[in-house]
Amino acid sequence: MSVDFTIDAGSILGVSTGTISSDARKLIRERLLTIRKEVRTFLLSVWPVDSAASLQDWELRVVGLGLVIRNPIPYAIYVHRTGEVGTLVWEEIRDEANDLVDQAIPDMQFIIEQNPKSAGTEEVATFVSAPAVTYQSLINSVLFRAKQRALVRVPILTRDGIRKVIDNRRRLTAADLINRGRN
Repeated sequence: MSVDFTIDAGSILGVSTGTISSDARKLIRERLLTIRKEVRTFLLSVWPVDSAASLQDWELRVVGLGLVIRNPIPYAIYVHRTGEVGTLVWEEIRDEANDLVDQAIPDMQFIIEQNPKSAGTEEVATFVSAPAVTYQSLINSVLFRAKQRALVRVPILTRDGIRKVIDNRRRLTAADLINRGRN
């Protein structure tokens, strides 16, 4: 089995990315990136050298307000140090990551308190900066005009008139070619 776990600082703090200010999100993300580096250093120090292939496949990412730690190698969950059959290395990594996040929680709470979310200004800024698709721009779009032309019915008399013109051009063109070949 592979190793795959997430430590969600947001759920520990009782917040989500939408309930805190963008400044607080950035600062908490920076703190989680620091924790990620510390976990990476710890991982490199405890992972057995003889399973170097699985060492290369560790993924440590910060997603939202969480730290995602995974190793897709199927045997990664069973790796242990030589002679320590009962101690799985991935559990040590998980425990260290949990400890580091737990130690950072008071800092993250302070960040949230010092960077309160403004009443609606972020939502307005997001709305204003979003590209506006108006009804008129949709109508003027090339795709809409092409579909509109395809759906407009041409009266039967007009289609018959078009066919006669096309047929006459074909006949004239064929007759001209025959006459040119005889000369």
